[in-house]
Amino acid sequence: MVKKKKKTKVAPRSRKSKPKPKPKPKVRKTRAVKKPAVKKVPGKVRAASARPAKARAVKAPAAESTARRATEIATELMATISAEVAAQAAPANLGLTSPVPVAWLADEAGRELALDSLAAWVVSTLQAAQDDASARQTLRVAIETFYDIREAAQQPRGEYAGHFFIVDAVGLGESNRPVPWQVLAETVSQDRLDRFSALFEEAVREVS
Repeated sequence: MVKKKKKTKVAPRSRKSKPKPKPKPKVRKTRAVKKPAVKKVPGKVRAASARPAKARAVKAPAAESTARRATEIATELMATISAEVAAQAAPANLGLTSPVPVAWLADEAGRELALDSLAAWVVSTLQAAQDDASARQTLRVAIETFYDIREAAQQPRGEYAGHFFIVDAVGLGESNRPVPWQVLAETVSQDRLDRFSALFEEAVREVS
């Protein structure tokens, strides 16, 4: 016969209370420090961002437009040079005409009046002259008109222009009219007056 094993009594397990979790230490939350705002200053360039901006492609000027512009500049330059050379080679056509009416040349009183008008005209026109071309043309007209007045009085052309305009203002008879060059000497610089004198000598040779 098989012997029955004796049942051993097992003591009931005591219900042990689970240990309470330890409380976590409180961590003080630190306030986030705000970065000071950066003021935008007009005219300053903003800092570059992390991503580099794509550079804009700059289109190079076409070869044709560059060549065309170079041609235009060369043409303008040549035109300027040609104009300067032409101005030096011949007096400019300024449309100046004699300030003396032909009717004044018929008698002695009219011719003296014509000389008075011519003396005043040459002074005012030279004072307003902007360059040598203007002054040269003024002097040519003045000298030719002076010769016309003398010729109307049966006097030879080509004489006494220097005396009339520069020395004593005497054209035909005695007169106390102002000498044009003396009036100019009081109203223009000496350098300019010297230049007028040089142009006067040139005009006398050309008209004669």
